Amino acid sequence: MASDPQNSITFPSALAGMFGVLAVLLAVGERNADKIISFYSRALAWIARWLPLFYVPALVTLPLALNGIPGADLARIMGILTVGMVATLLFTAQTTVWIREAVKTPVKPIAKGKPAPPFTQAHFMAWGGIALAALAGGSCLHMCCASVLADDTRVVCTSCSCFGCWDGSMGVL
Repeated sequence: MASDPQNSITFPSALAGMFGVLAVLLAVGERNADKIISFYSRALAWIARWLPLFYVPALVTLPLALNGIPGADLARIMGILTVGMVATLLFTAQTTVWIREAVKTPVKPIAKGKPAPPFTQAHFMAWGGIALAALAGGSCLHMCCASVLADDTRVVCTSCSCFGCWDGSMGVL
């Protein structure tokens, strides 16, 4: 049975290419891999600098891939991830204790630091101002950009008097 390409989740091609290069470098041996890497060293330095730019588009499409997953399955996935993370942290902590006991590493006492100063009125005013600005910005954006495309997750700014797009010239947000 052929799957519907519109509802399938595709593996990002950039990651497939990365695994392909890794497989080739592992297959040719260390000496030949060093020659290949030294040949491409200038390009590798450039790509390492701009790596986030190349891999962000694959990660940005993740919410679109999650759009086709039913809520119950998504809750199961989140439950598995949460339980797995807690189990991993507990296992790592216990492994650390076992290693300390095996090599008889003494636990050094932690020096007590001075307590942090209490919050002042200025702290509360600053955070209140930030919260109000965020609330006002979100409300303005919601009111200004109310036209949501039914078949897409983008929001079109049709008539707006804030964020500089009052004439709709910003297009798709």
